[in-house]
Order: sequence, then structure tokens, then C-alpha cells
Amino acid sequence: MSLIDRSSEITNYLHQIEWDDPISITLTHKKWCYEFGKIDRLKVDRNTTYFFNRLNKKIYKNGFNRYNKKLKSLVSVGGDGDVVRFHLHLCVDKPKHIPYLFFKSLVEDSFYKTQYGWRNKDIQPMYSKGWITYMMEQRTKTFNSNDTIDRFSSSIDWVNSNVGLLN
Repeated sequence: MSLIDRSSEITNYLHQIEWDDPISITLTHKKWCYEFGKIDRLKVDRNTTYFFNRLNKKIYKNGFNRYNKKLKSLVSVGGDGDVVRFHLHLCVDKPKHIPYLFFKSLVEDSFYKTQYGWRNKDIQPMYSKGWITYMMEQRTKTFNSNDTIDRFSSSIDWVNSNVGLLN
């Protein structure tokens, strides 16, 4: 299977995910922080995990730790950290019981309190599946040309995405 076939298969699969109240989010990372230095892809992944841990804890309280309750989410990483800052494109299912503006403030606060959280962000309700297509675009998916995996597959953060693949 060619890389183009694989990327279109993955995109088609992601378009079939049912979202109840999706929010499209773009979060940009700082290039550097005092404690941990220059950001790289591993630090982006760790920062994203920390962000989701904070956000899920704020929303689900003890249910996050006790029952592994998590927000449904899809995460795509863009940028290279040099020319284009590392940034996340997210689709997150907002719980029905939480008002949009309150959820938006929870996202902003949770990301800003991470090591590499920067105030440059965009958070909006998702009105169409076009956001999923945009998340999967390859414009800013820049990785080392020596990578053995293709840029498309490695740009999706499968560790921090929670779309029900294993449920």
C-alpha cells in the first residue's frame, strides 16, 4: 500500500468518527522554556500528555483517575520547531453539561500551565468535517527526511488521541 493510499484510508476512517459536540482547537508551543530548554517532538508529546491530564482532571475530577474517563480527542502535530513552531491541531468532544465558554477557558488554562504552553491559540466550535481534513494536511508536517515512517502517519499523535479505537 502506497503512502498516498494509507493517508487517504486513515483520513476516511477519521471522517467516520461520530462527534457529539466537537471543538476545533489549535495550540502553539513555545520554542524554549527555562527548565527544559529547546522543544523537540518528544517534548511536544509529553507536553500534550500533561495538557490532557490537566484538562481531563478538571472535567472528570476523580473519574479520570478511578474510571479512566477521558475526553474524546484527535491530535495532529505540525511544525518542526525551527522554521514553523510546533503546534497542535485538535478535535475535542466537549461534554454536553459544560458550557462552551467555560470549556474554552478550561482548555486555555490547562495548556498555558504546561511547560511549553504559549498564549497563541484558536478555539472554535467545529461545524463540519472539514476541520479533520485540515488537521491531516501535510503543509506543516515537517520531519527529518531520514525517518522510516511517513510524515502523515507520524504527525498524528496516537498516544494522546482518544477516539475509541480500542473500545
